[in-house]
This record gives sequence, structure tokens and C-alpha cells, in this order.
Amino acid sequence: MVVGSIFRFRVLCRWSIGLLAVFGLGLAFLIVGPARKHAVSQLVLGPCRFRVRTSVPVVALTFDDGPDPLWTPSIIRILKMQHVPATFFLVGQNVVAHPEIAREERDGQFEIGNHSWDHVDMTSLSRAAIDRELDQTQDAILRAAQLRPILFRPPYGHRNFFVAPAARNRHLEVVLWSMSPWHGPHPTAADLVSHTLQECEPGSIILLHDSRGDRSQIVEALPAIISGLRSKGYRFLTVSQLEQYDR
Repeated sequence: MVVGSIFRFRVLCRWSIGLLAVFGLGLAFLIVGPARKHAVSQLVLGPCRFRVRTSVPVVALTFDDGPDPLWTPSIIRILKMQHVPATFFLVGQNVVAHPEIAREERDGQFEIGNHSWDHVDMTSLSRAAIDRELDQTQDAILRAAQLRPILFRPPYGHRNFFVAPAARNRHLEVVLWSMSPWHGPHPTAADLVSHTLQECEPGSIILLHDSRGDRSQIVEALPAIISGLRSKGYRFLTVSQLEQYDR
């Protein structure tokens, strides 16, 4: 009887300590600045890349949700004409539907990352379901482009406790972003250019999209984003190349 009571007491203490730790980290997340919020979120949810710490004027353009036959080829064409490397985070179902675009991205020497199988919110899934999302997409990209991604971006940037270990077990680095020019529901191309040029900093990972909706503004804005950042002295790299500048 006494032994059972002691055991239950110890279990209760462990749960209480765990809940207090999570509560404390959550409170810290609410009161600290953006840079420390990233650090707190990594303590709670596991390692994740938001940006690169550098004073060198280098940035990474990233495009989520493709490949899309309507928007992705235009974006690829602009990037090639401007000699701009970029990173595309691909949805597995879209890769199966348009493998030729995934191959075009590979042939253009763009970096390809995993963006889940069907763009589901990872926080709604079990560990087994997250495993399936990652594996199906890895396999689809391997079949289409003959490469296996080393980067994973969870849809919406949402993570739970299962995402980091699932990614780590597949040698995938979790990558989010430090800035997105998409402010408000219907930004114009001029808005996207203005926000990017105002908010970009050395080491920024910039979030853009090439599917899931009307992306005509991004196609229109992209040449001006490139020329505007270059006029400020910035160079463009893939995410993996950018990471080499981390200090």
C-alpha cells in the first residue's frame, strides 16, 4: 500500500515538473523578442532553421507548394534568366502529378526540399501519420528527380513534438523562414517588392509560393525583388549554401 502510494506520488511529481517546464517555456515565448522566440520554440519543439546569422549580404529565396504547371515554369524561367539560385519545397502529390517540373528544377540546379505529401497541418497528425507524409514525399521526389531532399518545411510552419524526431530520423533539416512579404489577404506585386526590400536582412530566408492559389503577383514581383536586392548588394543562394555563412 505504501509502495503504491510512493510510486503514484513520484509519477505525479514528474508530470507536474513536465507541465511546469512547458508552461514556463510557453510564457517565455510570449514575453521575449522575435529572436529569442525562435530559440524558445527550438527548446520546446526541436531544432529548426529560421535564418542564418551573418553580416554578409546573402539571402535565400524559397518557394512553397509546387510544382504547379501554371506558376512554377514562369518562376523557373525568371530565376534562370537572372542567374538566381533558389530552393523549392515540393508537395508530394504535386510531384506525382507534374514530375517533369520537378526534373526541370533539378536540371536548373535549384535545391529541392520536402513540403509534405498533401500540405496537411502537421500539428493535427500522429507520429505515424507524419512519418507517412515525409516518406511518401521523399519517395515521390526520388522517383521524379532522382534525388533525396535533405530539407523539410512543414506546411504553414506548424510543428508539434513529433516533427523534429521524424525529420531527424530521415536526415532532414527542418527549415522555416525569417520573412515573408505576403502581408494581408490580397497584396499587389508592388506590395511584395516593397515589403521584401524593407524587411530583408543578411541571412534572411524569404518565403514565397508557386502554387495553392493565384501567384501572379509573385511572378510579376520577382524580377523587381531580384534587381532591388541586388542593388542593395545582396547575393542569392540556396538554403544549404546560405547555411555555410552561419556564424
